[in-house]
Amino acid sequence: MPFVTRFDTGSMRFGVLGALLVAQYRGPPTLEDLKRSAVIEDELLERYEKVSMLTVVSNTGALRLPQEVRDYSVQLSARFAPRLRGSAVVVVSKGLGAAMARAFLSAFMLLSRADLPLRNCATLDDAVDWLRGLPEQDPEVARSLTRKALDAFLAD
Repeated sequence: MPFVTRFDTGSMRFGVLGALLVAQYRGPPTLEDLKRSAVIEDELLERYEKVSMLTVVSNTGALRLPQEVRDYSVQLSARFAPRLRGSAVVVVSKGLGAAMARAFLSAFMLLSRADLPLRNCATLDDAVDWLRGLPEQDPEVARSLTRKALDAFLAD
């Protein structure tokens, strides 16, 4: 089963595969982008008890967020955390900026919701394997989440 792209603004693409949400950041998201993603997550949670999340950072500039976007992101995290099965983050860009982004995300994850399975993955393969193996993962995600399907979504 392929990913379904729900929106693509150029800086952010948001899609779903069963009970899995995928956000690809190619640039900093806007407040409107996050509001659109929240609507999609609400819709998905009407169909599934719990969902999983994969965040792919393709450009480390995407991590430079205006304060209002950071604040809204924190609100969304708190709102959806109880129904999130697990969340993986992958920084796929290279270089010093990417290394700094990975270090920042690791520290952020350590300081955030300890009761939620979070993983800062080194590669897309690692993220796919980890998400597929989460306890009580949705059978459609466990079956259909492949590197090939993910690459097709990210390449569009």
